[in-house]
Amino acid sequence: MPQPIFKKFCCCCDLSTGNTIYAYFQFFVSLISIGIGIMKFMTTKAEQKSDGYFFDVPDELKPLFASGPLFNLSRILIGFISAAIFLIFIEGIKKEEASKMVAYLFFKTINLFFYFIYMLHLASLSYMMLIATTILLIEVYLFFCAYSIYLQFVKPDDGSDSEVDF
Repeated sequence: MPQPIFKKFCCCCDLSTGNTIYAYFQFFVSLISIGIGIMKFMTTKAEQKSDGYFFDVPDELKPLFASGPLFNLSRILIGFISAAIFLIFIEGIKKEEASKMVAYLFFKTINLFFYFIYMLHLASLSYMMLIATTILLIEVYLFFCAYSIYLQFVKPDDGSDSEVDF
């Protein structure tokens, strides 16, 4: 049976505690994203600036801040899906059920893929590339922390229900 990659979360707390705190944080971020999506979806063009942005955006960054109705609807939908996935992940940690963590790990893998694509997209803007690379590395670390706790809760394949001792 594979061993967990990490024993501690950020070298200071238990994996289950750290992953639970992070998952709650991400859950609240999802709720905020849903709220922003709803507010922006309901605003009219008259309430926005003439170019459709709420604040001054440099020309080279305008495609990153585009927010049409379809974008806001997708933000709301993805917010609800991710909030549900985070709650299931938290329940999986509390009940020590690895099967409830699979959706989160799958979601996190897709998230890492899009962070990587986003990072490549920003290759022409060196300062944004540095920020995107830093975020990608942090997300990779958080993925491996979640995968480590998943490995802790996976039952051995030999048919016994004995606990795995790490």
